[in-house]
Amino acid sequence: MTKKVVFSICTAMIVVFSFGFFKVNFLDRKESKLTVTNVDLQENCIYAIAKNQLYDADDEYIIHGASDYLKGQVQLSQIKEGETIIVISNGKVLQSDPYLLHNLISRDLKVKYRRSTLGLLWSVLNPLLMSIVISIVFQNFFRFDVPNFAIYYLTGSLIFNFMNEATSSAMVSIVGNAPLIKKVYIPKYIFPLEKVMFAFVNMLFSMIALVIMMGVTKLGIIGSAADLNISWTIVLFFIPMLYTLVFSLGLGLILAAVNVYFRDVGHLYSVWTMAWMYLTPIIYPMNVVEGTWAMNIIRLNPMYYFVTYFRDVVTNGTVPGLKTNLLCMGISLLFLVLGLWVFKKKQDRFILFI
Repeated sequence: MTKKVVFSICTAMIVVFSFGFFKVNFLDRKESKLTVTNVDLQENCIYAIAKNQLYDADDEYIIHGASDYLKGQVQLSQIKEGETIIVISNGKVLQSDPYLLHNLISRDLKVKYRRSTLGLLWSVLNPLLMSIVISIVFQNFFRFDVPNFAIYYLTGSLIFNFMNEATSSAMVSIVGNAPLIKKVYIPKYIFPLEKVMFAFVNMLFSMIALVIMMGVTKLGIIGSAADLNISWTIVLFFIPMLYTLVFSLGLGLILAAVNVYFRDVGHLYSVWTMAWMYLTPIIYPMNVVEGTWAMNIIRLNPMYYFVTYFRDVVTNGTVPGLKTNLLCMGISLLFLVLGLWVFKKKQDRFILFI
């Protein structure tokens, strides 16, 4: 058991470090020649223009934290108007300007709950109320024999809905931020990354609903306390979340790039996610499909493994073994690498289509 725990944590750390490595070294690594129009020493900011190679016009740039991106030993105070400078752009934008990602996430939170009386509480109330409605319907009308169905539903829907929200919003992030991309010097990958991180923050708040439901069940207020196995393995809940986060980011980068060129992808993806949900054991127990042709398809579904992993550590009191961890890690990293490659290859031509 101890070996399983150590391996699970180590694989999760490998996924996180791999994501950090590719973020810093793979995306937006290039040098740009810019002509300075103004320098703001107080704000550490440079205003500049550059001739666009794809069409006969000048692109305007505002480079915040400019001293971190200047090539060589150039001092910001020495730069004059009309001078040509070389700016190095890479993934370190998030490290040198940590407020950028924070501000974008904060903006989305404010926009989502604007003019709402309960505000952020809806992140808790929505999954809580949905679990009550779903449990009433499926336990009384469809007669699924699942102990504590509300908890069973929540442990599946929280992970799947996070992936769905993250990838769907990442898909439209480039097109939706077209005015900003055309005028301000910001690495393009930060937009799908921000959408994925916003969905992740939203899921963390929604986890409170699961904690509440497990608490009232354990107290015997609803459900069966005897069928709820809460053990020390619950502290490993973050591992399947990290796997899903990396997987969602990779898929989100692919969708964001493709959606720039083919806007029909957004309509098709909504239909696909509906089918994807029914191919994931969220509202039905696995014994319903065991031994059928549907089980072979479900085993090809990455979300099946992430949801099952989450349920194992949170409600079943078991730690997935080596095979499960390697599979989840392999799927996550595969989609991350593929997403980074597709996004990097296509991002330079986004400006022509947004």
